[in-house]
Amino acid sequence: MHEPARDVPARGAADRQGGSWLETAKPGAQMPSRIMVIDDEPDVRLYLLTALEDAGHEGCAPNVDETVEEAIARLRPDLISLDILMPKRSGIAIYRMLRSSDRFRRIPVVIVSGMLLGKDVLDDGFRELVHDDRIPPPDGYVQKPVDLKILSQVVSELLRKEA
Repeated sequence: MHEPARDVPARGAADRQGGSWLETAKPGAQMPSRIMVIDDEPDVRLYLLTALEDAGHEGCAPNVDETVEEAIARLRPDLISLDILMPKRSGIAIYRMLRSSDRFRRIPVVIVSGMLLGKDVLDDGFRELVHDDRIPPPDGYVQKPVDLKILSQVVSELLRKEA
């Protein structure tokens, strides 16, 4: 999977105030947002990572030998792009874990999926998909095949909310 070749300081939207990565940045310099892509299709994952990096973000993805939880804890993404339909572990199970975890629940999640989810499903029916009324709907949704302009708009909007 695609990931930065160097070790990076742990950071995330939740620790932007007083995080050590901020102290080492040059005055006025803005660190790129780190966006994790969780998708089982290597071509789609690479496409999304490349598009996000071209837009000025830092793309990352879990290594093949680690769990999603381990990757998120290690890489501390500012936002997660998550596919729903995956063979080994469903995106629904991953989303449920993210929103149930005190550690990860504040990370914005954009569902990027070929599964057609209309606004009514995202607003009202998503809790039925996750089988838990306490789990809120995702922060954003982008339909596959991905329109990069829409992806960029959704990502930018969510990152602005987090700033």
